[in-house]
Amino acid sequence: MQNAPAPSRASLSFSLSLGLLNIPVAGYTATEDIKIKREQYLADGTKVGSAPCVKNADGTYGDKVERDDIVKRFQTESGLVELTDDEIDSVINAVGGVAEILAVLDYAFLDNGDYVPNGKVWQIRAAKLGSGRQAKPNPGGERAFALLLAALEAEESFALIRFSRSGTVYLGALLPTGRLVGLYHDDEVREERALPRPEVSEDEVALARTLLQAVKQADRYDVVNDSVAKVTAYAEAKAAGTVTEAPVQVDNTAAAVDLFATLKASVEAAQAAKVSA
Repeated sequence: MQNAPAPSRASLSFSLSLGLLNIPVAGYTATEDIKIKREQYLADGTKVGSAPCVKNADGTYGDKVERDDIVKRFQTESGLVELTDDEIDSVINAVGGVAEILAVLDYAFLDNGDYVPNGKVWQIRAAKLGSGRQAKPNPGGERAFALLLAALEAEESFALIRFSRSGTVYLGALLPTGRLVGLYHDDEVREERALPRPEVSEDEVALARTLLQAVKQADRYDVVNDSVAKVTAYAEAKAAGTVTEAPVQVDNTAAAVDLFATLKASVEAAQAAKVSA
């Protein structure tokens, strides 16, 4: 497996908070973006931004243009050259509209982190015959797709597939549920930095496990991104004049000094909270 070089600088930092424990950590970029980067132009050489509008030299946007009038150009050492999606598909041996099953693999390859999700997720279902109002159910396609998913489930496996879309090649894991999880290619994943492994005693590990067991849940933990709702409510209150100061942020950056004592206190607090609940 050919990975990208390991990152040299941390890109984020925060403190992991569990009970009374606060563990400062640093995060390093684990992937890198590898794309065939093209820019949009009109036939006369006028540059077009990401939106179908003329992009001015100062970065502002001007007149709107028709998407059919936009051409995509690729920067080479000899200058810009027009490069279409079909040309890219042809060069990389990908057939537009066709997803190739590269392999069928055991779940363990996903569980062990051999393949890294890239954040893109699709729901896949059998397509209808035709399009728009003329579209009709496709019983044959539905049966064939259902058979594929049933076989994947029986084998406790997923299908590793590759497809091209708008000049970009995607890698994905098709699960028996019909969910397609986007994956990074091997060379988009950076090598891992060496992880320090200080010596810890068996008693410390046992106490840490007790803490995890005290806060462990048997049911799914629902995760909802309520940041927009919270910020909107705060902004509305600020606009109405009912709040004048920003909320005070809790400082959780301090590292634990006596690890064993902090673990013990955290276990006691977690157990008491569970009994109370």
